Amino acid sequence: MFQPITTSPETPRRQIRDNMFVHILTLLEEMKETQKIQGRMLQTLLQQRGNIGTTVSSTPEGFPLKTVGDVEIMEEKLANPNFMSKLVAAVTDMGGGTVDEATRRMMTFLLDHGLSRQYNFVGRNGKREFKALKLYEVIYGGLKKNAMTSQITRKDAEKAVSKWLIGARDRGGNRQARQATPQQGLQASGSFEVESRAA
Repeated sequence: MFQPITTSPETPRRQIRDNMFVHILTLLEEMKETQKIQGRMLQTLLQQRGNIGTTVSSTPEGFPLKTVGDVEIMEEKLANPNFMSKLVAAVTDMGGGTVDEATRRMMTFLLDHGLSRQYNFVGRNGKREFKALKLYEVIYGGLKKNAMTSQITRKDAEKAVSKWLIGARDRGGNRQARQATPQQGLQASGSFEVESRAA
């Protein structure tokens, strides 16, 4: 005679426990992987901080560059891979928690304010091209070695450098000067009209 199969009350509970166990193991694995990533980032940051003293002493001299002639001389020096590596290491140690911040620190170190106004990224509107320079490769290399910006693409780097160069005209008080000029012109015009009426 057919006997129905009875399910023990423990079976659903066992399944729930097994599912919970698998879920907990998955979470632990994810946490473990996250800790590995954070550990690598921390180790890189500590290495950068520990190397600041040696890097500063070995930082190539002559920066920031002040003239186009300085840039041309530096481009010749950067043809030497050892010199290139040394400069990349130097700018990497300047840090920066974001791509824009790291780019700003590196570009400010490399180029004098007046010189930066002579360049844009692609060399349009009568300005010199920065993209073709080995100095750009220094910036990109520094961003890739920075633990906080190492995941960037070339497009990200191009955008950050281009943005910094575009803003060059407004640094060093130039924005205030450009805004003040039209106002001064209006004031002078108004003064002239008053004098004319008085005459």
